[in-house]
Amino acid sequence: MNSFIKCGLVFVAGCVVGTLSERNRDKIDPLVKALRDRAKNIIANRKPSEKGNGDLHSVTLAHTAKPDIELDLESDVVKEAMAKHRQFLDLYDTLRSKEVPYVPFDMKWNNGTGYLDRLIEDLVAVPQGFSTSIDALTNRKCIIHRNDNNIVVVFERYRDGFASVLVHNGALEGINRAHDVLDKFIEFYAAEHGQQ
Repeated sequence: MNSFIKCGLVFVAGCVVGTLSERNRDKIDPLVKALRDRAKNIIANRKPSEKGNGDLHSVTLAHTAKPDIELDLESDVVKEAMAKHRQFLDLYDTLRSKEVPYVPFDMKWNNGTGYLDRLIEDLVAVPQGFSTSIDALTNRKCIIHRNDNNIVVVFERYRDGFASVLVHNGALEGINRAHDVLDKFIEFYAAEHGQQ
């Protein structure tokens, strides 16, 4: 597996899995720091036309590029990230097969760093309940859930789903980790369809 994928797995694991033992934290912290430094460098070196509401395409492509950092694929943290990504893909495929609404991806949802801050404010485009979308620029899958005026989205962080990194935008019952939001989505789907 190439180093881009390995990096993303460690990053998501460190960010969303929760409190890590001190031993694991010592291994992951340098990787997280390297990713943060890379993001800061991308932002600092943007052309004037890419800042603010400029060319979101090039900025998004830069921020969703596969990171180049090594990690231990045998670690429990990485294995959990990969398992969660499989659950995400299974739910996405199930939703698509059940013909839930597909929402055409709107580039304006992208905040320029690869996150979809503005999607959770789009009450016009997003229907109630579950829907799906794909960012055509980066081929990242999105699972969206709307309950009244509250929109939450879980999506792949890197292009083409590389590295099994899941992130989210929006608030859901005080949950702040993408893996936990995904678990809630799975519960919602099971409740809506009478499954255990």
